[in-house]
Order: sequence, then C-alpha cells, then structure tokens
Amino acid sequence: TPSNSSAASDVYKRQDEDGNPVDGATVKLYKTADDSYEAETTSNPDGSYSFTGLPDNSQRYAIAWKTDTQERVGTTDNLTPVEEG
Repeated sequence: TPSNSSAASDVYKRQDEDGNPVDGATVKLYKTADDSYEAETTSNPDGSYSFTGLPDNSQRYAIAWKTDTQERVGTTDNLTPVEEG
C-alpha cells in the first residue's frame, strides 16, 4: 500500500538485492492514481534520498535506476520513511 504521508521531509533508502546501499541511483517519483511523473532525485552514498516541496495526501511510488544505465535497481510501492538517528 503506498504511503499517504507527505514526502516533503521524509527520507527513504535505496538498497540492492543484497541489502547494500545504492549510491547515485536516479530515483523518479510518480503519483499512484494516474502514473504521472512528479519529481526526480539522486540517492546519497548511504542510499538515502528525499523529495521536497511535494503536496500532502498523494499516494506515490518510486522507480530507481543505476547511474548512467537503464538497469533498474528497484521499485518502491510503499514509500516508508527510514528513521534517522
């Protein structure tokens, strides 16, 4: 189930199939309702990424690709923020 929370300040993590952080992945965000593109960002060395300035109450999903390739490194249907600390 996709998240209904605001993505404005949430932080997410991108990991590969072995659980290792994916640095520099291109992450694109889409609205679940109509698959419309909303935003794009790049993951940090620890695999974390965030989106800012997005409206609340929209269900979203993210698709990530390795840097400069068409190799998909994941689709996130449920954007669940990671706890920082």
